[in-house]
Amino acid sequence: MRHPKYILVLTLIFSMGLLVSTPSQAQFGGLKKGLKNKLKRKKKKKTSTRTSSRSSSRSSRGSSATMPKGMTAELAKEYKAFYKAKYELSANNWYHPTNASSKFMAEKLPMLKKLNYPALKKRMDEDRKKFPKMFNKYGYGNSASSAPTPDLYWANHYVTKIVAWEKQVANEEKHMPGAVQHWITQCENTKGPNKIQYAQDAIALADALLTIKPQNELLKEYKQEAQKTLDKSLTNFREYITSDFHKTHLKQVVIFSKGPKNMGKNSMGKPKFDVDESSIINTIIPGKPAHVIGFFAATNKQGGGVPSFVFNMTKVGEKYNKHAKNTQTMYFRAKDRGKLKDQAFYIFNLFPDTKIQYKSHIEYIPHLNFTKYLLRQVPGKYNIEITWGRNNPMAKGTFTLDLSIENRKKLKEYYNQLMATKIAAVTMPGSGNCVDQAHKVVNKDHLNKYGKRLKLVFHGPGGKIMKPWPNNHQVEWYTAQGYGAFEKDGKVEIIHLEFRRAPTATRWKWHSIGKTGGHLNMQTTNGGIKPEMLNFGYEMKKANVNKCAPWL
Repeated sequence: MRHPKYILVLTLIFSMGLLVSTPSQAQFGGLKKGLKNKLKRKKKKKTSTRTSSRSSSRSSRGSSATMPKGMTAELAKEYKAFYKAKYELSANNWYHPTNASSKFMAEKLPMLKKLNYPALKKRMDEDRKKFPKMFNKYGYGNSASSAPTPDLYWANHYVTKIVAWEKQVANEEKHMPGAVQHWITQCENTKGPNKIQYAQDAIALADALLTIKPQNELLKEYKQEAQKTLDKSLTNFREYITSDFHKTHLKQVVIFSKGPKNMGKNSMGKPKFDVDESSIINTIIPGKPAHVIGFFAATNKQGGGVPSFVFNMTKVGEKYNKHAKNTQTMYFRAKDRGKLKDQAFYIFNLFPDTKIQYKSHIEYIPHLNFTKYLLRQVPGKYNIEITWGRNNPMAKGTFTLDLSIENRKKLKEYYNQLMATKIAAVTMPGSGNCVDQAHKVVNKDHLNKYGKRLKLVFHGPGGKIMKPWPNNHQVEWYTAQGYGAFEKDGKVEIIHLEFRRAPTATRWKWHSIGKTGGHLNMQTTNGGIKPEMLNFGYEMKKANVNKCAPWL
């Protein structure tokens, strides 16, 4: 049993507790949330301070917020421009000289000459003394914002790229003479059209590498060996060299306002001629004579046949598209092709005299196609790269073409005049009198829809169409090619026709319109250029219906 006094004390304490305000559940939650937020703010402030401290410490490593002594904003800008240009000529365009693209190094010779590495190295040695941090990675900070100026950061960036390139070149120097020797060996082991080219590659590669390693004695020795190899190759090729100009412009395309002179043959019976060097032109004016001559280091036969005319046009100021090739085939009779096979050159006047007389109207087509292509372009100045050879480039050159509004207007007049000459040259194809053979066609009246029939000629059976299996050993139709001349609306055209004859029949049936050979078209990247037709064939003069001449 508890003491009465003890019970009284507990009662008083309990009574007093009832008088004290106790927080509700909602109030307790609010206090708890406030405490959490207060702790978060303290933690965030602490983290922010640490991050700021690390950032400040990191940006201060290897850099200075102040401009280095002797450096100015203008000078930093000049350094950036200078070293960026040198970087683009060196580190940004470097290929290992011993890989499969060694030949590519030879093509980089003009770029490496422009680099002028000895002068660059001298400048870098001087700048390293003035601004040593410029040559250290992140010497002026690891971002443009942390450097004294953005220009100084980028100057430092390009310099360190060049320094890394120098180290790479130093490691590769021992392979460089072997790369030159590789092309010398290629020249000695080939008898094809690339023999002279390989020797030239060896020399150009040696020259390219000597621009960055001028003291390499073995490179110098191999260059001399390459020159001897080239001289020997040229001696063996001498019968195909047309002139001294040819010898010094191998694999180059040169354009003259005047054609070759003193055409003749050398002591070995091969063509020779002189050129008027004072008539060399670098800017083509459409409609004016432009004799495009490719001076080859191999014969047409070695190169794969008569080379095609290939060109790439880019408007001045626009990006060059190396894939935008336009190709025009050259056409010749078999006997003419035979004469050309041992030539080591090709001559093509882009804009011949509008009264020129060719053996066949087909010979006008390359000129007309090229002119039509130009007329499709917007006026302006163009860079035009010309190559002889589709699959095996024989020669190349780059020129300017002035297609001003006035020149384009004159070019349209030129096209119309040359087209008129071409129309006057169209005849019936073949030899002899091209006697009309309409009596051999049973359905000749079906051709009346093309106009008044003036003449039909055949060129013999062209082939056979066999019956379906299992009778595919039996002839179903004989086929033949022919041409018809028709007059309609005051104009005459000659249309290519196809005929068929059953094995038991004695007369032919006209079957369809023949197709113009696709080889006559100019291949372009946007649809091509086709020879101009009247309706279904070539326009011709009525008087020429009674004339016959072989077409190419």
